Amino acid sequence: MSSLIIKNNKIICAIPLTGATSKIRVKKRINNFGNPVSVKKNPFTDDFYIEWQISYFLPFDKIWDNYRKAKNKKVRLKIINDLSLNYKNKNVVSALKNFIQNNKINSKKEFKNKLENIFKKHNETIIKKEHKNDNIYVRYELADMFKFALENNLINKKEIKSLIGFNQDKTLDIEKQYKIIRTSVNKKIYNKFEYYEEKTPLFINKINENNFVEIILEHKQRAVGYQSMIYFCSYIKNLFDDKEQSIIGRTAKSNEIIYLPIGKEDLVNIAESFMVASQDHLWDMKKILNDIIK
Repeated sequence: MSSLIIKNNKIICAIPLTGATSKIRVKKRINNFGNPVSVKKNPFTDDFYIEWQISYFLPFDKIWDNYRKAKNKKVRLKIINDLSLNYKNKNVVSALKNFIQNNKINSKKEFKNKLENIFKKHNETIIKKEHKNDNIYVRYELADMFKFALENNLINKKEIKSLIGFNQDKTLDIEKQYKIIRTSVNKKIYNKFEYYEEKTPLFINKINENNFVEIILEHKQRAVGYQSMIYFCSYIKNLFDDKEQSIIGRTAKSNEIIYLPIGKEDLVNIAESFMVASQDHLWDMKKILNDIIK
């Protein structure tokens, strides 16, 4: 099955179930909270779900990092699937495979220049962010699915234009309006370690009975302030294997790829979740959506 196809008015999206990527994890839902589970040891049940830290831009630096660590052509070819670059149309994927597999480039600058030329040749959205150390980004995952949905009449330009107007007055900005609160419980462990608890804001956008989006506020790792993390979640009952069979009742196979249906309602709600998470995400989403319909 291809990485992206349309079936029953939904995008069928191939995702790695047991890959090394940290972007997708399987969790068990208990009282609106998820606990990670080992899918090679525990059979899937109805309360299992996948948590996907979905993105809309991919930094060139990430592609370069994977490329320079690859020791041979076979490993380099895996970069396309591992980074979900296979969500792009077949001409882009073919050009990327040829470039990544058949070139040995030691210079980061040369690699990024050639990569940019390939993407521009195939009309891929390229963004250079001055406030992010001039890092260069390409359209990715969520944005690729919006493009695919538009090309296959799953969504139209009028609907995307309406989405662009969402949170236009910036009424909600989670990163600015909410914070993590640390409080003392007036308790010491071993009469030495003061005990504190943190209350972390969590926003859940319930799309339908199968899917939801979580927005979680976290401390920035390399700067002062907070960052909002966005996760698209879908219950295991909504996913199926390469034979279109349910995976409930069994454990995961090694390096297994499974398939996730994503509808227009899902795409719109994921985008809206980004657009309320922060002003940066709001600007990014408007930029990418405007580029898709231009």
